[in-house]
Amino acid sequence: MNNIEFIEGDIRGPISILSGPSDDPIFRFDQDLMFGITEEAEELKRDIIAIYYSHRKEHVLEPGDLIFVDNRRTVHGRSSFPARYDSADRFIIRSFVTFDLEKSAYARQGSRMILAKYS
Repeated sequence: MNNIEFIEGDIRGPISILSGPSDDPIFRFDQDLMFGITEEAEELKRDIIAIYYSHRKEHVLEPGDLIFVDNRRTVHGRSSFPARYDSADRFIIRSFVTFDLEKSAYARQGSRMILAKYS
């Protein structure tokens, strides 16, 4: 991030993988950025990764396709690819949807985009 520190530091957490009501839970998981704070938690992380790899589905987007992923409900990933830098490489835009722009005003600081240090 060009030596820019995140507002909450480089390490955030601990963060619960499951939260919210049992009939409508929120699921937070990132296999690259999360680590267990106990051996049991690290084992659970490995189990989740194994389940993901055994049940994942592949979808190849075509030009003009759009896909929305709710990060609070879905484990997802992107495959690697060799970039050709020929204007035909894939381009992924990270976006957020909200009904209340005031919730992110501090992180946007007059812009439409949330600054990296708040991400």
